[in-house]
Amino acid sequence: MAFLSLKVEAKNGRKRTLYCEAEYLVTYGNLIDLNEEAVVAFLDRVAPFACYPYFRSLFANLDWAATTGLPPLPVHKEPARPRASNLQSAANTPPKRG
Repeated sequence: MAFLSLKVEAKNGRKRTLYCEAEYLVTYGNLIDLNEEAVVAFLDRVAPFACYPYFRSLFANLDWAATTGLPPLPVHKEPARPRASNLQSAANTPPKRG
């Protein structure tokens, strides 16, 4: 299982317009006899995708109820990973001198 705490706030200048904080417990079955490092890596990568749509929906509902008209939160995406070819070319490029 993984515990996640998600927060977002909207400000107009220095004034806080809307604040939303929620805590989630994400559980998966069949992970009992697996390597602990693998389970932690799995939860770190997958758990945010499991609960973020619910948080996004909660924020949208609070925004609607508060009539603030804020844009929806963005879709949660995994950070782009550099391709192996980009890593190799970066390793072969001499450092810039300035």
